[in-house]
Amino acid sequence: MKKHTRKKYENAVKGINTIVDVIARDYFHPSLHDKLTELEQQKVEIEIRLKEINSSPHTSFVTEAKIREYLLKDKEVLEAGDPQKIKQILLTRINKITVYPDRIEAHFRLSIDDTVCAWMVAANRSQL
Repeated sequence: MKKHTRKKYENAVKGINTIVDVIARDYFHPSLHDKLTELEQQKVEIEIRLKEINSSPHTSFVTEAKIREYLLKDKEVLEAGDPQKIKQILLTRINKITVYPDRIEAHFRLSIDDTVCAWMVAANRSQL
């Protein structure tokens, strides 16, 4: 999460510097002002997020509660039964499924708070 946020911050600063360099060469267009304002706002928001990340205790584990909360977001879509939306959710959530003679393994992926996680669930055929 911190790495991703840091990269967004670096990109905002780079964009600001590029626009300032263009303006310094006596080229100004109103769209540059708008973009500069947007990048400066992004930079401020990212700085606040980085401070929050740095001040909060480091917890890089995903709890069962977080997984439930994450997966319940799509519950309504799944219950609605739209095949296209269900397919999109499955493609987003399932990394791979492997079927063995004695068991089935499902490898899932999810993203919580900018942290990408993966986990695997296996079930013996007798449990199905």
